[in-house]
Order: sequence, then C-alpha cells, then structure tokens
Amino acid sequence: MSKVIKNVQSPSIFKEYYVLLIYLFYGFIVFAPFLSGRQRVHDSYLVEIYAGYGFMINGLFNQGRVFSSLLYQALLFLNPPFNLAMAISTGVSIVFLSIAAYIMFYLTKKYAVPSDCRNRDILATIGSLLVFFNLFILESMLFFESAIMSLGILLAVIACALFLRGGIKWYVISLICMILSMFCYQPSSAFFPPLVVLFLGANHQEQISRLIKKIFIAALIHGGALFSNFIFLQIFSYDARFDGEVRIIENISFSINAIVRFGLNHMGFMPNYVFSLFLFVFFCIIIYVCYWQKKPTGFVTILMSFVAIFAATFVLMLPMSTDIWYILPRNGVAMAGIGGMMLLGIVLYSKRVSRIVLAIATVFLLIVSQIQIDIQLNSRANNHLDMLELALIGERLRAYENYRGSPIERIYFGYDSPKTWFRPQLNNYHDLTISMWHVGWMPRPFIWHYLGREVSMRPMSSYDIERIAYARKEHWFTGGRMVFDDGVVYLILNNITTIP
Repeated sequence: MSKVIKNVQSPSIFKEYYVLLIYLFYGFIVFAPFLSGRQRVHDSYLVEIYAGYGFMINGLFNQGRVFSSLLYQALLFLNPPFNLAMAISTGVSIVFLSIAAYIMFYLTKKYAVPSDCRNRDILATIGSLLVFFNLFILESMLFFESAIMSLGILLAVIACALFLRGGIKWYVISLICMILSMFCYQPSSAFFPPLVVLFLGANHQEQISRLIKKIFIAALIHGGALFSNFIFLQIFSYDARFDGEVRIIENISFSINAIVRFGLNHMGFMPNYVFSLFLFVFFCIIIYVCYWQKKPTGFVTILMSFVAIFAATFVLMLPMSTDIWYILPRNGVAMAGIGGMMLLGIVLYSKRVSRIVLAIATVFLLIVSQIQIDIQLNSRANNHLDMLELALIGERLRAYENYRGSPIERIYFGYDSPKTWFRPQLNNYHDLTISMWHVGWMPRPFIWHYLGREVSMRPMSSYDIERIAYARKEHWFTGGRMVFDDGVVYLILNNITTIP
C-alpha cells in the first residue's frame, strides 16, 4: 500500500502542476457565463419551476445513471437554492474536466518520443485541453447533475491511466472505474477506448502481438462495463428507450447519418466544413509525422483510436428501442474531442513541432473557445426570453381572470405552422438554445408555475387552430395570440419576444 501511495505522490506526476492551473484558469474564464447557475434546459426548468429536486430521481435511476439519481436525492435532502446548486455543479464539473485534461497531458509526455521541444509541450497542453473542453461539453452544463457527468469522464480517464500500468490488479481497478463511469453517465465512458488505443500504440509500437493482446483486454474491460449497465437496465428500467423492440438496423443507419452531420458542421455548432477542414489538416500532419519518423504502427493505432471514438459512442445507442432515434451533442461529447486527440497523436510521434503547426492548433483553440462563449451568451439570452414570455403571457391570463371574476377553467395551446423550435434572433445550438415554449411538455408547468395552481391544459391540433382563426382576428388586441371564450383560453405559441 505504501508503494502505491508513493507512486501517486511521485513528483514526476505533479512537477508540471502549472498546466493544471492553466486548465482551471481556462475553464473558469471561458465558462464564466454558466457559472452564474442561471442556465436552464427543459429538465432543469421542470426541476426548478414545477417538481423540485425529487423529479429526476426515478427517471435517472431508470436510465442507468445511478450516481446522478443519488445526487438528486442528496439535493432533495439539502434543498439548496437552484442557482447555487447549478453553479456549484458547473464549477465542480470544470475541476473534474481540468484534472482529466492534466492526466492526458501527463500520459502524453510519458509515452511521447523523447524530446525537449517547447512547442511540443504547448501542443500537448492544447490537445489535452481540447479533448475534454470541446464544443459538446456545454450540453452537459445545463443540468444540475453536470458534475456527475464530468465525474464519469474523469473516471474513464483514470481507468485509462490505470490500465496502461499493466497487470491483473490494475486491469481490475480499471474495470471498476469504468463501471462507475458507466453508472454516472454512459456517454462519459466513451473516452476510454480511443485514449487507451492511442497510448498503447505509442507504448507498444514495436511489439505488435503485445499491442493486439492489450487492445483486446481493453475491449473486454469496456465491454464488461457496458454489459453491467445493460443488465441493470434489463432488470430495473422501464424507460421507453430501453424497454421495447430494439431496432438495430435503424439505429446503425441513424448513426451513420449522425457521423456525416458531425463531419459537415459539428452538428450545427460550426459553419459548414470548418471543423472537418481542421481535422483534415491535423490528419495530414499525422501522416507526415508518422511517415518521416517511420512509425507505421503508430499511424494505424491513431486511425484505430479515431474509429474507437465513434464506435464507443454509437454502441451506446444500439440498444435503443424508440422509433425516433437521434444523438444529442451531449451524447457525442467524446466524438467532439477528436480534434484534441489528433493533436495528441502529433505530439506522441513528433520530436519537433513547427510554429506553423502550433499556430494552426492555437487558431483551432480560439475558434472553439469563441463558439463556447457564443453558445453561453445565446443560451442565457434564450433563458431570459423564456422568462419574459412567461411573465407577459401570465400577466395577460391573470388580467383576464380579474376581468372575468373567476378562474380560467381550461387552456388549449398550439402553434402556427410551421412550428419552429428556435428563436430566429438567436443562434441555434440545439438544446442549449431551444425555445422551451416549443417543447411539448413545457407550456403546462410554465403556466401552472406562474398562475400558482394547476389548470387543465391540452394541445390543439391544426384543425383546432383553423377553427378559431376568425376569433383570433376579433382578438386583435392580443395580436391574435390569445382567444378568450368565457372560462376557456386558446393560446397560440410562437417564437416571439413579446406578447401584444
């Protein structure tokens, strides 16, 4: 035991602790807008304005996310202010991701070809950062359990580091870490396979049979963690995504489509071809480095690690049984780290890194950082508009109740065609900027929250909207957005910033 403690406390692990400080500084500066704790998405809205911390406990348990469920039980017991809980969770998430990035930096330095090139160290710092602080990581920070999701990533990275030590003992501990990662948040575990393959390739490039053997053992560990979570879901889950007919062929087809969209524009997070252009440039550099360093095995393992990123992500989707399959960016958080992994691949096999390569990597980092900030600004603006529209709609409903002298009995809500999910005046970043009024299950708790009581609310069909078209013209003073009919209110919801 003392030997293990000595290894953990070895100065060689922490001698470049300033890199960890850089990661922490970057995280708390770039993600400062989310550190206010005011960011929301549908699940966190429902927790705050309707159901409380207890709302998510059973749902997360049935999704196999046991530790997230336990977190909500702790929050239910402690009952902290919602903004405080979100801010702390986001801050802790940044710390976990910074530690994960530092471990990657340490492993890269350990397994890279010997060199004292300062540019290479800088590139390793940038690459390790971008593996985890990628564009998709912000999707996780909209939830109260974001710290647990990032803990899952950290556990997967620790599992990788332990596995690389070799030996039955470390393999068993690595498996335990992977199982814990899987029960934090399944997509977090997807970091393990590509990172293990990448570093095994650098460490055993001259020992092909040993390399293959270790990759096989790593696959068994990842498969064992997957299987443990799958068995749990089969026994305990009644979530619609896991309880029903599995559509493997359809899921594979949707996975391929998602990869294409990922390469095209990072699933809408970047302009078309910008992300793929950087990946192409990094890939060309990798080819050049491996060719001149005569490292064909290294090149093959780098390719294998890229395949492993997508395979580890989409294998989680194969058991899905719903007929509407899709991958949210937060499910593909490991995929979004491929740019950083390419940079690490360059570092592992380069004795020198030119200023041109370093400049390209820096530009990539700056673009990612700028978009991360833009996402947060648009998300906060979107949340503000959600609350503004709630106040405007709620005040008009209250005014009608006061005029009528009795409470509203029923509210029917619908949308003018075509229904749009995002406000046209804001940039579209999927769940991060979706209008909550356009999520089918959100108008009900929004209105109930503002009125302070439950009232019968039902969605309208397009036929119902056509039926009240003439009445909407008569209610010109609401801009045609509300129709009052004694105890009934017809509410038309659109992406607007004001309700006349």
